[in-house]
Amino acid sequence: MDEWENSNDKMVKIVIGLLIGLLAILLIIPLAANVIATQAVASAANEALSDYSLPESADTVLPSATESSNTDTSSSSDNNKESDDVSEIDIDDMYIRKGTITTGSSLSSKSTCKVYVGKEFSGTNVKISTLYSRDGTDLNAGKLVAKTVDKDGYVTVSSADAFDLYPDECLITLYDSKGNSLDYRHVSLDTTSGTQSF
Repeated sequence: MDEWENSNDKMVKIVIGLLIGLLAILLIIPLAANVIATQAVASAANEALSDYSLPESADTVLPSATESSNTDTSSSSDNNKESDDVSEIDIDDMYIRKGTITTGSSLSSKSTCKVYVGKEFSGTNVKISTLYSRDGTDLNAGKLVAKTVDKDGYVTVSSADAFDLYPDECLITLYDSKGNSLDYRHVSLDTTSGTQSF
């Protein structure tokens, strides 16, 4: 009888061990899958953020087509702002003064935006994004592009791709070299080829 009880005890222990192992496997596999999925989502989010793309819906904070977000060019003496590449000029005073947008007449033509920020900023490293749209639908991603203000005070950027449609709007956003927003301009465009001023 003792042998029978010992045999039953061993059998119960084996069954309990198998149940615990099976339960652990059923809990660990979904947990591991969840960790892997979370890492994949985090990696995709980091990759998307590294593109410096503009938000898809920025129209609620935009000024009218001819307004600029930063039109005060006077500098305050009590501001302790760092300059970026220009020792005597405060880059925070940089804003979009005027410019042109040129669209070509063929499907292979890229759009080019030329923004005037002032000769005093010549040689300054900046970043700029141009988000083109037509009837409220984005035609490009509006990614940040690193540029240097030319000797005449202009920043020129061409779209990465040609568009199937002529854009009717362009959101131009100007940043310092670190990615801090300096100014933006919302420009309404005629849906034709050629150069349009703003």
